[in-house]
Amino acid sequence: MPAHSDPNTDQNTDRSAAPALLRPRLQAFLSETFGLAPAAVADAAPLFSSGALDSHNMIELLVFLEEATGFRPGWAEVSLENLDSVGQILAWAARRAAAR
Repeated sequence: MPAHSDPNTDQNTDRSAAPALLRPRLQAFLSETFGLAPAAVADAAPLFSSGALDSHNMIELLVFLEEATGFRPGWAEVSLENLDSVGQILAWAARRAAAR
């Protein structure tokens, strides 16, 4: 897959490498967009089940993930099992990349 220019980082990035590069972008997005403290965006910190984020925030997160990874989450994938923490989101992105 050819590299593309990401307007948010102004760097060329191959989206297939997204899971490895996603952690800092995801943590920055969560902190900046939703005002979460660094501890709240640690890999194992629950985002939705803790009440830190709600269903309205989920929509923004899904848009971010699609833009950052090129993967559009299917409705069956939109679950706490896949999206309740940074670690779970990274694991979901890695599974999607491996399935490509």
